[in-house]
Amino acid sequence: MADFEREPCFWTSTTPGYNTKDRQRSFMRDGVRVTEKFPQRGHAGDYEDRRRADGTRYLRMVDHHGHEIFHTLTNAAAHLDHTAPFGQYQMGKARAFGWFMPGACPCALLATGELRPDHIVDPGVRKAQPCPQGSYSYENQCPHSKAERAARTAQNNGIQEKRELAMKGDAAKHLEATQAMTEKVAQAVEALVESRTSPKAGK
Repeated sequence: MADFEREPCFWTSTTPGYNTKDRQRSFMRDGVRVTEKFPQRGHAGDYEDRRRADGTRYLRMVDHHGHEIFHTLTNAAAHLDHTAPFGQYQMGKARAFGWFMPGACPCALLATGELRPDHIVDPGVRKAQPCPQGSYSYENQCPHSKAERAARTAQNNGIQEKRELAMKGDAAKHLEATQAMTEKVAQAVEALVESRTSPKAGK
């Protein structure tokens, strides 16, 4: 076998769903069907004996918005060295913004200095004690991880709502105010009619 055949590379095929099954998975979460896409990974071997190449292409991380993302550490699927300059840059970015892996305990990361107090949104998480090592994982995330993720999501939602409100034109704001006033008038009229037609009003 030639040396180049052992190098990680892309394989493609005309078989329906060939690339799809290698880049996404579908599952049920809380009764809802979820389709999750992830970065493509390199393959090694020849075409008849292709296999997914070893190496860390990406990490799952919770970003500062509370979103779980695939944080890529290599700038190409066939590039396997996640310690190269691009991978170091990506990990530096994650540390700067306080991102953490969803299977980790934020309190433990605070204790080791991997997270700073100003990265944490939930005050309770900032003051809590780390969970016992080995008691949590990606499949069984600790309460601190869930709480911090929820706090980041809530904070981001509030920021987005303020941005959307600021971006609305005067016409849209006037329309919303008119609708709100109309609803209040309708409620007042309904209450007045009900008070006049009630049995107590006839006595």
